[in-house]
Amino acid sequence: MLLEADRVLLNQYRNQPKHLLDAITGLTSEQLDLCRAPGKWTIRQLLHHIVDCELNYFQKHRVAFSNTGHKFIFDDGFDPDIWADSMKYSERPIYVELKLFELVREYIVYLYETLSVPLDRVVTIGNEQVIIRDEVIWDLSHANHHIDQILETRSVHSL
Repeated sequence: MLLEADRVLLNQYRNQPKHLLDAITGLTSEQLDLCRAPGKWTIRQLLHHIVDCELNYFQKHRVAFSNTGHKFIFDDGFDPDIWADSMKYSERPIYVELKLFELVREYIVYLYETLSVPLDRVVTIGNEQVIIRDEVIWDLSHANHHIDQILETRSVHSL
């Protein structure tokens, strides 16, 4: 059974893709390639990064559904810059990523609601046990951090 506070949290989680879409609405392909300062990622790169991380987080939730306490294996050597280069963040269009982000979030919330899985389930990441509720909060925080960077980039360029 989901707590009311968890329903609110999951609603925020489900709606976050709309905030990302709002942050980039009206931008041209050229404007997606702007960055907020030299050496920083472009809007396009930030968007791809958000979604690639989301796909990593996706499995963490699925582990929580199937077996509380089970170990979620995540490569501690994850280097976002290597991913950005090898996955060609600066070259790829964003439309599929936007759809995927929305669909993954919708699917995860659907599973929590349909399966009535409480957010106090535990997942083992590395040698640490974490409560999935805290992981949902982290997922929200991570995406919000980068959405804020996108908005900052828009502000820097008066977009």
